[in-house]
Amino acid sequence: MLTLETQLKKGYELFPFQEEALQKFKDIDHVLCGDDMGLGKTLEAIATDREWRLNKGTTRSKTLVTAPLGVLGSWEDHYAWTVPGLKVYCINPKDREAFKLALKQNYQIYLIHWDALRLVQEALARTEWFNVIGDEIHRAKNRKSQMTRALKMMRPEHKFGASGTPADSKPHDLWSILHWLRPREYTSYWRFYKEHVEYETTPQGYHKIKGVKNVDKLLRDIKPFYLRRRKEEVLKDLPEKYYTTMWVDLTPQQRKAYDEIRKKQLTWVTNNRGEEVPLPAPQAISRLVRLQQFAVGSIQHEDYRKKELNRRWDPNRDTELYDKQRHFDPNHNWKWRVVQAVRYNIIDPSVKIKAVMDLLEDSDEPVVVFSQFKSSINLLAQHMMKEGMPYGLLTGDIEERARYNYINRFQAGKLKCIAGTVQAGGVGITLTRSSHIVFIDRSWKQAINRQAEDRLHRVGQKNAVQVTDIMARNTVDLGRHQQLQEQWTWLQQILGDSVLDYQIAQQRTQALGEFL
Repeated sequence: MLTLETQLKKGYELFPFQEEALQKFKDIDHVLCGDDMGLGKTLEAIATDREWRLNKGTTRSKTLVTAPLGVLGSWEDHYAWTVPGLKVYCINPKDREAFKLALKQNYQIYLIHWDALRLVQEALARTEWFNVIGDEIHRAKNRKSQMTRALKMMRPEHKFGASGTPADSKPHDLWSILHWLRPREYTSYWRFYKEHVEYETTPQGYHKIKGVKNVDKLLRDIKPFYLRRRKEEVLKDLPEKYYTTMWVDLTPQQRKAYDEIRKKQLTWVTNNRGEEVPLPAPQAISRLVRLQQFAVGSIQHEDYRKKELNRRWDPNRDTELYDKQRHFDPNHNWKWRVVQAVRYNIIDPSVKIKAVMDLLEDSDEPVVVFSQFKSSINLLAQHMMKEGMPYGLLTGDIEERARYNYINRFQAGKLKCIAGTVQAGGVGITLTRSSHIVFIDRSWKQAINRQAEDRLHRVGQKNAVQVTDIMARNTVDLGRHQQLQEQWTWLQQILGDSVLDYQIAQQRTQALGEFL
């Protein structure tokens, strides 16, 4: 009969800083790993799960890994070469019933993507879990979402949260993660909010967030189960990132369309500014995202009918930006309904896409390109196909296995470019064959942008990483860039990082604005 150590034989070696994490976590039941992106949190999670199993003397217990859809294949590969004695079952996004049946079988590791949690939550809640690993645990920041509630319905013996940005966009986003990890210690959201969020109350009674407070106390409280290291602290030889900006001018056709939509947006803001009820942030962001689209290229309007949930527009989820005829249910009764909609597709002419093509043609090195708009990535793909340039795509339309194949071919040197949306390709993958990443446009969430940058700037990278932003003059691009710097400073404080780097970045951005 095989011994426990033989069944859990490991096929990996840890870096010293990863071994440090293992030694800290192995005697704690619920932990949060906030290591910087690219430091191997996947391996740290697997190693910790293995150590917990050795401590409890079990191989038959079940561990659930919930991760972004695009990286489930990477988790399969990691388990295959790190702990080959464990049986792994990965959900098929098109066959959830098979996953439910597999929960009753003798697998030790189950892989599921975040969006599927709420769809199989009852089956997950009925299963006895040894460990739940939350990869990119900031996906559970919304304490009211069905996905987060599905995660918290499970009662595992161990929990391992991993994210380079646990507080994704607002300081109080951290509470939901802490509540999942330690529900008896972090019982009240509003108590945490008032203790650690600096805000002022508007005359209408709404909160305007200004930053964070009592950071030292927060870091002391979570220190026993929280660990965060930055690349420059533990990997002295890892090359740095450096940033460049490529400025372009809109074509006369683009400029006319941009100025027209900008005038409409200003009129809309003026008309809503005097209302007693403050303008909801998603609506304000939607106006800015629309301007971003018009700064990328020409716009084609497409009328269509769409089946959707009766919910509010979410700028973090609905990246293509739709105008919809909505009738909101005040009781939040989410039902499927068909709506008439207008979709805005980015088409030629596009000076930004032309700039990317010029950059690709002038470079002998492989390049990674990101945008928050799927239609801009598809337009770039059309140009690369026309030029006979080998490329791969990472968008929501590409199936998981196809994405994984593109990544492997790119890493093997068979593709010149890999292009994707920051939502589909910005987390959980490794693209270290390239040392040049280009942003056609950026998300309004700085954490997502950094995640995308660190697909290149991670273990295995041998060169300094060049980050190029293509920005259109006299558009919303510069204002967005300045706003992102302020938001990231808040996150750095709550994560316990030095803000010096970002203060320097802010000064550089201000100087750039004065130059223009």
